[in-house]
Amino acid sequence: NLVRKQKIALPSREEQQRISSFLKQLDSLIALHQRKLEHLQEQKKGLLQKMFPKNGETVPEVRFPGFTDAWEQRKLGEVGKTFTGLSGKTKEDFGHGDAHFVTYM
Repeated sequence: NLVRKQKIALPSREEQQRISSFLKQLDSLIALHQRKLEHLQEQKKGLLQKMFPKNGETVPEVRFPGFTDAWEQRKLGEVGKTFTGLSGKTKEDFGHGDAHFVTYM
Protein backbone atom coordinates (compact mmCIF):
# COMPACT_ATOMS: atom_id res chain seq x y z
CA ASN A 1 0.00 0.00 0.00
CA LEU A 2 2.90 2.33 0.65
CA VAL A 3 3.92 2.03 -2.99
CA ARG A 4 0.40 2.80 -4.20
CA LYS A 5 0.42 6.06 -2.24
CA GLN A 6 3.84 7.14 -3.56
CA LYS A 7 3.60 10.24 -5.77
CA ILE A 8 5.66 10.35 -8.97
CA ALA A 9 6.01 12.92 -11.75
CA LEU A 10 4.74 11.79 -15.16
CA PRO A 11 4.71 13.54 -18.54
CA SER A 12 1.54 13.60 -20.61
CA ARG A 13 0.52 10.39 -22.42
CA GLU A 14 1.62 11.96 -25.74
CA GLU A 15 5.08 12.80 -24.36
CA GLN A 16 5.38 9.29 -22.89
CA GLN A 17 4.69 7.87 -26.36
CA ARG A 18 7.31 10.17 -27.94
CA ILE A 19 9.89 9.10 -25.32
CA SER A 20 9.01 5.45 -25.90
CA SER A 21 9.28 5.83 -29.66
CA PHE A 22 12.64 7.59 -29.37
CA LEU A 23 14.07 4.90 -27.08
CA LYS A 24 12.75 2.18 -29.40
CA GLN A 25 14.54 3.86 -32.34
CA LEU A 26 17.76 3.97 -30.31
CA ASP A 27 17.43 0.27 -29.48
CA SER A 28 16.98 -0.52 -33.17
CA LEU A 29 19.99 1.59 -34.11
CA ILE A 30 22.13 -0.08 -31.45
CA ALA A 31 21.06 -3.54 -32.68
CA LEU A 32 21.86 -2.55 -36.27
CA HIS A 33 25.33 -1.32 -35.31
CA GLN A 34 25.92 -4.43 -33.20
CA ARG A 35 25.17 -6.65 -36.22
CA LYS A 36 27.45 -4.48 -38.37
CA LEU A 37 30.24 -4.76 -35.77
CA GLU A 38 29.86 -8.55 -35.63
CA HIS A 39 29.98 -8.72 -39.44
CA LEU A 40 33.12 -6.57 -39.56
CA GLN A 41 34.79 -8.68 -36.85
CA GLU A 42 34.09 -11.83 -38.89
CA GLN A 43 35.41 -10.11 -42.01
CA LYS A 44 38.60 -9.13 -40.15
CA LYS A 45 39.07 -12.69 -38.89
CA GLY A 46 38.72 -14.04 -42.44
CA LEU A 47 41.13 -11.48 -43.88
CA LEU A 48 43.73 -12.15 -41.18
CA GLN A 49 43.71 -15.82 -42.18
CA LYS A 50 44.31 -14.84 -45.82
CA MET A 51 46.80 -11.99 -45.27
CA PHE A 52 49.50 -14.17 -43.70
CA PRO A 53 51.20 -17.10 -45.45
CA LYS A 54 50.04 -20.55 -44.39
CA ASN A 55 52.59 -22.93 -42.87
CA GLY A 56 55.21 -23.90 -45.44
CA GLU A 57 54.25 -21.09 -47.83
CA THR A 58 55.96 -17.76 -48.48
CA VAL A 59 53.13 -15.80 -50.10
CA PRO A 60 49.79 -14.91 -48.48
CA GLU A 61 46.54 -15.55 -50.32
CA VAL A 62 45.52 -11.86 -50.23
CA ARG A 63 47.98 -9.04 -51.00
CA PHE A 64 47.80 -5.29 -51.33
CA PRO A 65 48.29 -4.08 -54.93
CA GLY A 66 51.94 -3.65 -55.88
CA PHE A 67 53.30 -6.29 -53.47
CA THR A 68 54.34 -9.54 -55.11
CA ASP A 69 57.61 -10.59 -53.46
CA ALA A 70 57.72 -13.67 -51.28
CA TRP A 71 57.85 -13.11 -47.54
CA GLU A 72 61.17 -13.84 -45.86
CA GLN A 73 61.61 -15.96 -42.78
CA ARG A 74 63.91 -14.37 -40.23
CA LYS A 75 64.84 -14.90 -36.64
CA LEU A 76 63.48 -12.23 -34.32
CA GLY A 77 67.01 -11.16 -33.40
CA GLU A 78 67.67 -10.34 -37.08
CA VAL A 79 64.74 -7.93 -37.22
CA GLY A 80 65.98 -5.66 -34.45
CA LYS A 81 67.28 -5.48 -30.93
CA THR A 82 65.16 -7.17 -28.31
CA PHE A 83 64.76 -6.36 -24.65
CA THR A 84 62.41 -7.36 -21.90
CA GLY A 85 60.36 -4.97 -19.85
CA LEU A 86 60.34 -1.21 -19.95
CA SER A 87 62.23 -0.63 -16.70
CA GLY A 88 64.56 2.31 -16.97
CA LYS A 89 63.12 3.40 -20.34
CA THR A 90 61.54 6.79 -20.93
CA LYS A 91 59.55 8.13 -23.85
CA GLU A 92 62.77 9.71 -25.12
CA ASP A 93 64.12 6.19 -25.73
CA PHE A 94 61.49 5.55 -28.43
CA GLY A 95 60.31 6.92 -31.75
CA HIS A 96 63.48 8.46 -33.17
CA GLY A 97 66.50 7.37 -35.14
CA ASP A 98 66.68 4.28 -37.33
CA ALA A 99 66.93 1.65 -34.60
CA HIS A 100 64.57 -1.30 -34.75
CA PHE A 101 63.54 -3.04 -31.57
CA VAL A 102 60.95 -5.55 -30.42
CA THR A 103 59.68 -5.74 -26.88
CA TYR A 104 58.68 -9.11 -25.55
CA MET A 105 57.63 -10.57 -22.23
